[in-house]
Amino acid sequence: MKLSHCALAVHDVDQALGFYRDVLGFEVRDDAETEGTRWVSVCPPSQPDVRILLRSSGADPGSRKRTAG
Repeated sequence: MKLSHCALAVHDVDQALGFYRDVLGFEVRDDAETEGTRWVSVCPPSQPDVRILLRSSGADPGSRKRTAG
C-alpha cells in the first residue's frame, strides 16, 4: 500500500501554496477554481506520483469554521 493523494483543508490557499512551493520546493500540478473555490495540487519533485491537494477549509461541506472561545 502507498499514499498517492492527500487533501488538506487550509485557511489560505495562496499562503499554503507559498510554503509547499517556495519553502519545500514542491511542484504545482494543478491550479483550478470551481464554483468560487480554489484547488491547487502540488507534489514533491522526487515523488511525482504523490499529490497533495490544497483547498480552502470552506470547500468541504463537512468542515466547520472554528471560532476562538
